[in-house]
Amino acid sequence: MTIPDTIEGLPVTSIGHGAFYDGTGLTGVTIPNSVTSIGEAAFFRCTRLTNIRIPNSVTSIEEATFEDCTRLTSDAVPSRSPFITVALCLRLPSDYTSR
Repeated sequence: MTIPDTIEGLPVTSIGHGAFYDGTGLTGVTIPNSVTSIGEAAFFRCTRLTNIRIPNSVTSIEEATFEDCTRLTSDAVPSRSPFITVALCLRLPSDYTSR
């Protein structure tokens, strides 16, 4: 799924709290460059999500954003410094090192 950069002429700048909560049919997401923040539990329990494209424009990712996304691996999430909180949301092993 590709999230549009505008809806009814207005820019999409954030993905809200629980926006795709329990979206079990969601397998991939492309987030547009217009988005700067992803809300708490936005993709919580999207158990089939395996691929997500997060642009550099995103500077804030809230708690539990990808919790219970059991098929999403650390390789699917950028390791750039603004995304340090993503590692916490994925509950990566303590010996995880970014690439």
